[in-house]
Amino acid sequence: MNLFLRPELSYNSYSYIDPMLSNFLINNEKKWESSLMVNLNFQFNLGIKSKKSSYLFVALQSGWKEKNNYDDLDEQTINTVLFQGAGKSIESSETGKIGKYEKENILPINFDIGFTPRLFDQNYFGFNAFLRTEAYKKVNNTRMGFGLYVANEKNPSKITGGLGWQFNDVFLKTNTTKGFVERSSIFLYAGFALSKK
Repeated sequence: MNLFLRPELSYNSYSYIDPMLSNFLINNEKKWESSLMVNLNFQFNLGIKSKKSSYLFVALQSGWKEKNNYDDLDEQTINTVLFQGAGKSIESSETGKIGKYEKENILPINFDIGFTPRLFDQNYFGFNAFLRTEAYKKVNNTRMGFGLYVANEKNPSKITGGLGWQFNDVFLKTNTTKGFVERSSIFLYAGFALSKK
């Protein structure tokens, strides 16, 4: 079992479009944002009096995090005509999210489980599942998924790479009209550890 804290402090910039202004000015917000997360990892060796084991990994992460509504807003592009004449024009484009910056203090809950079986006397492949949710967030886009990964034979807790399938907004909190499959995404990943010794 491993228990450790992970504090973070970041300085981020966000571009918002204020729809109340007639010229739709881009408002650039620059904010300090912080978090303090607690990680708890477990590793279970499932062999019987042998080092040739299957491995089960369980990880739980939670804590406190400052977040905002930026990802929940719609993105738009503003085109401004700088010069026009002789049937031609020069324009500049700016992109931002429609709305205003709103800060939220949330409780992230991240759960991961991975299983690297002993197949053909090797620990090359494994399976994983995960859950991502954010308590106290106004729009809680809960995500769940599973995947298949390639493990390092000498250290099965280290992942070389894998393929995952994620299902977004499982509980329909964003009022989307997309179906379950349409809200899903397939992704590749590489280079992380299921457990730290």
